[in-house]
Amino acid sequence: MSIRVLFLTTRNVKKPAGGGELKTFKMISHLRGIYDLNVICLGFKSNIDQYETGVYALDRGVSGRSLYNLVRSYFHGQLLSVYRNKSSSLFSKISDIAVNYDVIFVDHYVMYQYVLEFTNAKIILHQHNAEYLMWERLAELEANRIKRFLIRLEAKRIRGYEKKICKHATKILAAPNDIEALSEPLGIPVNKFEVTYHLGDDSLLGLPSLVYEETKMKLLFLGTMTWQANIDAVSWFLRDVWPVIIQKNSGILFEIVGNIDSRNKAKFESYDGVSVLGFVEDINKVFTNARIFVSPLRFGSGMKVKNVTAMYRGLPMVTSDVGAEGIGLSNGINVLIANNSAEFISAIQSLLDDQSLWENLSLNSREYAEVNLSWESVLDSINDIVNTVAHI
Repeated sequence: MSIRVLFLTTRNVKKPAGGGELKTFKMISHLRGIYDLNVICLGFKSNIDQYETGVYALDRGVSGRSLYNLVRSYFHGQLLSVYRNKSSSLFSKISDIAVNYDVIFVDHYVMYQYVLEFTNAKIILHQHNAEYLMWERLAELEANRIKRFLIRLEAKRIRGYEKKICKHATKILAAPNDIEALSEPLGIPVNKFEVTYHLGDDSLLGLPSLVYEETKMKLLFLGTMTWQANIDAVSWFLRDVWPVIIQKNSGILFEIVGNIDSRNKAKFESYDGVSVLGFVEDINKVFTNARIFVSPLRFGSGMKVKNVTAMYRGLPMVTSDVGAEGIGLSNGINVLIANNSAEFISAIQSLLDDQSLWENLSLNSREYAEVNLSWESVLDSINDIVNTVAHI
């Protein structure tokens, strides 16, 4: 008899537009071919065919990050992100059907609220990030004391919630750096965790290698601009790095790719030489003629899918320690790591000036990704974990 799996997610399971959504899409596609899988997708009703076999979708009851919703989340005794993803009708539906499943797969910590009261269920929690760590890092960067206080308070609340749900889960899937942040600091036994990786579009590995002479004097950033870490990264880069780069390199361009609102698009394009392309269907087109991939992340956690994707294509990358964590990169071998404006400027200039360095990083990063960052091994591992949990 086939193992029955209930998959709960806030991700768009039909049209993945970012790294997290791609991981969710890959997992669902893989598990559906092995198990009797049903999916509940919160927040994307308008994008999902309600009659698609095994998928039930509905919209959120609350939307938007706002001071009003933050105050209401305090009143309800819930995290802002959990409160924003709360649906009374979904509580009822899951309560009614959960008993029919052998395993419940919770994709993202905000969906765990729907299973927290289950005492005998076998639950796999997939942590896309160590959320509390992201908020702690964001607080360190915030100059406004009131905002910094509120961010630290939310980080503390998230830390307590993540500790609670990690204790409750049967197994937890997380990237290596997130296991480190969620295990000992939260008092969770490390044997509850299983290593997983958040990867990119590995079809890029099948394309011909990039050729230095065929690239243009162009920097590239890839990332969804609904994620605050990406907005912060590009804003900082344009303010503290780009003016020096454009002064030293006449005619150089900077392309920003990813879903973005009109306000941030106008803000970024106010800088000379900057072009915001928004969502791009064929990502290879922007990779092929760029010379350097920049990923100046200052906070976040988990694995940065944008960076893995650049490695699949062999586009030399300059990123921060935050951007490199969890991937196992070696500075100067398959990446250049920089953590302040002077280091970023120096690293970028080195790749612009030194063709040999560019070619070495291009070759080494692609080889490393091909050997170590395989979707096949990641998905097979998740299959093994589901099967093991089902038979506990």
